[in-house]
Amino acid sequence: GLTNNVISLIIEKTGLNRVKLNNELQKITSLFQNKNIDLKKLELLLNLKENDDFNKLKDMAFNGNKEKTNNLLSETNLENEKNIYYLNIINNRLQKLLELKKNRKSSNINDDIDNLKPPIFWKEKPNFAIQANKWCEKKILTMMRRTYKLEIELKSNSSINKNILFKKLMVDICNTANS
Repeated sequence: GLTNNVISLIIEKTGLNRVKLNNELQKITSLFQNKNIDLKKLELLLNLKENDDFNKLKDMAFNGNKEKTNNLLSETNLENEKNIYYLNIINNRLQKLLELKKNRKSSNINDDIDNLKPPIFWKEKPNFAIQANKWCEKKILTMMRRTYKLEIELKSNSSINKNILFKKLMVDICNTANS
């Protein structure tokens, strides 16, 4: 019962993550042992729409990719306790972009990115280069003020829905990147 549709579904749902793939394959073999694989039952078994990688969401928002940002907002599991941590990640990216803008020395952006201290991780360089081209100093400073206000609001008001405010911030970042 292993068809191309089944293989494609497994690959799509696990996102090429080997750990998730191994876990899901163990589930599949235990459920469908000595049985044909039913595509509908497999879809229910592989309902892995939750994504816990905030960095993908951050990168897509800073890149201005509205479609992927929207999909990741619905799929990413944002923990309430980590909202300040997420804000720190966003602020770090904004500070790195601002540092790059203020210290531009060459016409080649990749050379300027290589000169940043501490250096940008090699996997992040392509996304960082895209973001550096989209974000001007004015946009960066505006977004830094917005994140500062959100941090104060998150810390001072415990009765608000923090995830909604945080998701709105991600949409605002995406919209600002495209403005």
